[in-house]
Amino acid sequence: MPTDLGDKFSSINNQLYTAHQTTDEAQLARGFWWFNDVDCTLTQNGITVGLTRTECWLLSLLAFSSERVISKEVLIAGLDKDPSHYNGLEMSLSRLQSKFGQCSGGERLIRSVRNRGYCLAQVVRAAYGPSWKSPTGLAGKPPCCC
Repeated sequence: MPTDLGDKFSSINNQLYTAHQTTDEAQLARGFWWFNDVDCTLTQNGITVGLTRTECWLLSLLAFSSERVISKEVLIAGLDKDPSHYNGLEMSLSRLQSKFGQCSGGERLIRSVRNRGYCLAQVVRAAYGPSWKSPTGLAGKPPCCC
């Protein structure tokens, strides 16, 4: 009898835990996305999203930043554009979001944070090892080649 009660408690506890998982925990349970900025792809469980050069750079900036939320100005500057004259950021993010949504069953890749900027809505990890060397011999992230 105590075993049945223990099994029931364990089952209820697991159900409660599953119901109260945070978004990050739920995403980690499904797995995270592997971002390869050498071949400009985002992959999870056999699903591959091909990225343009601009999408690759934007995702690099969002995924490898030490900040969770990246301002619009920083993203534009990361694309080597002038923030006061460049109007293509929202269009690029929208196309990336749409492409990702089509491949992932409607999930979102990027979230807009009001009055602050943008952040990733998915758990994204680098698909290459930290031992990658730049042409100057320094460790770092490789450039997007697409």
